[in-house]
This record gives sequence, C-alpha cells and structure tokens, in this order.
Amino acid sequence: GSGRLTIPLARDGHLVLGLDLSAPMLARAQARAASLGRAARNRVAFARADFRSFAVAPRFSLIMCPFNAFQHLYTAADVQRFLGCVRAALAPGGLFVFDVLNPDLRWLSRDPARRWARTRFRHPVTGRRYEYSTNQTYDPIAQIAYMRIYYRALDGGPNGDGDGDGDGDGDGDAAGTEHVVRLAHRQFFPAELVQLVHSAGLLVVDRYGGFQGEALDDGSESQLLLCVS
Repeated sequence: GSGRLTIPLARDGHLVLGLDLSAPMLARAQARAASLGRAARNRVAFARADFRSFAVAPRFSLIMCPFNAFQHLYTAADVQRFLGCVRAALAPGGLFVFDVLNPDLRWLSRDPARRWARTRFRHPVTGRRYEYSTNQTYDPIAQIAYMRIYYRALDGGPNGDGDGDGDGDGDGDAAGTEHVVRLAHRQFFPAELVQLVHSAGLLVVDRYGGFQGEALDDGSESQLLLCVS
C-alpha cells in the first residue's frame, strides 16, 4: 500500500521491507519514507512483486498481510501459492499475521440494486463535500463479493469543473459528479480459513475478532490470525 504500516514500523526501529504489485502505491510509500529521518530511511526498503510469487532473503521473523489484502486471493490455488511464499520467507518460529473480514451473510445477501451506507464526508485535500454509498453482488459458489462504491460530489467549484479555475482539466468534481470504484473480496469463513493455513504448513496459534484482542464470535467484524512456521 502507501506505507501505512511500513513507515511507523521503520520509525519505531524495525527493519522493514514493503512489497506491493502497484507501482503508484510504491511511489506513494517511497515519498512518505523520504520524510523520515536518515536512520529510519535506512531501515525501510520497497520491492515490486506479486504476493503470490515472491522470494526474499534472508528470512524474516515477522510477515504481515494487513487491511484485508488476503481477500484478494480469489482461488484456492492463489491462497496456497501465497502461503507457500510466506512459509518460505519466514525464519524458523517466525510469525505470520493477517486479517480478513468475518463474512456477514446478512450484508452479503442485501439487495444488489439498492445503495447502502450513505455517508457524507469532506475530501481530505480540497475540503469539498462528498457522499459515498455501496452495494454488492455476492457469488456464493466462488465466495466472492463484487462491491461497488459510489462517490458523489455534493458541491464543486463556481465554474463547474470542481476546482474553481474554469479550465475544465478534470482535477476537480462538479456538483453531482459520480465516480464508481469496484472492488472484489473473497470471503473466508473461520473454519475454512484455519484449514487453508494448516494445509500450507503453518500453525494458527491465536485468532481474534478485533485488533484489541477481542474474542472471535459471530458478531465479530474481522478475523485476525497469528500463525507460526
């Protein structure tokens, strides 16, 4: 991603390698790393790679796959390829930590023609007001939720192109302009997830329903797993 975890880990004194397939994400992370002090900058590196086919040396004592990234492994073959890479990259006794959403069948079965969770917010850079809403179509056989996130501008620049300069360059959104972001998440049910990890030769030593150590139950929004090689 953009270094959301990599940067604070480097700042806290850890040697960190950030891996991503997206060149723009890596560029953003590198720009953020450039603002660190020299010692912290020397503790962080980035590499562009597919997380289903990476190899690193030396081995690591901790590997993290955060922010539901595991849910972009859409097939059993993808999962096994990724976990195989993780196992090969972990030092003996090393820890692998990752989180995924806990499937909510009520949410997944919502009417895909309606829009849900309408939320208003201000753009963090321009300060303009937006509204976002969501819906999704769920494939219960592939266990993939195909989500759509709708962003609609509630105000805009006085010249109609959103930024107020009237040049029509598209660097702002006129009021009423809507953008759709599409996202697909593979759903992993708790017992299934443990079996997938074990079949890859890793052992689940703890699992939680939240980032404060909450117990995993049917009301948990997330599943957080700690595994050892």
